[in-house]
Amino acid sequence: MSEIDSLYFNKSYCVLPKEEANLKAYHLLREALSLSNKVGLAKITMRNKEHICLIRAYRNGLILTILYYPSELTDIEKLLEEQGLNQIKELKEEELDLAKKLVNVSTQKFSDFVLSHFTDSYKSILENYLKAKVENREFKIPIKEEVSQAKDLMLALKESVEKVKKKRLKVID
Repeated sequence: MSEIDSLYFNKSYCVLPKEEANLKAYHLLREALSLSNKVGLAKITMRNKEHICLIRAYRNGLILTILYYPSELTDIEKLLEEQGLNQIKELKEEELDLAKKLVNVSTQKFSDFVLSHFTDSYKSILENYLKAKVENREFKIPIKEEVSQAKDLMLALKESVEKVKKKRLKVID
């Protein structure tokens, strides 16, 4: 699994045995993959297209993940070169230190990553808008604060660090 870049992951599906008679073989495969820390690779045809996929143990079952072919992904190096953006800029030590500080300050508020803590705000706004329309009420779309266009990278980094620190203090209070 560690040899496959997650960039290639497209879509995942739960895999279930078709019949109860296949349940033992299903769990045997799941257990063997889990204990060996390996995944199975296969080619399947779905919706008139051949896909490469991997099968992996997940909790008490199996997950099939469709992979992108390399030709389906954009090569970032080629894209940067085409846009004339492949020259690596000199990074100042102070800039790098501040950027690392921003990353550390921003990530300290999460002790564990819990995906369920994130919500689809677009969907929520759309649902509230539709509900207001049905109820014949006025609805105002919440406007997020504007992002300032900082001319100086150091100043922008310092402002970002302070902004995150203030947000963390509000959460602690």
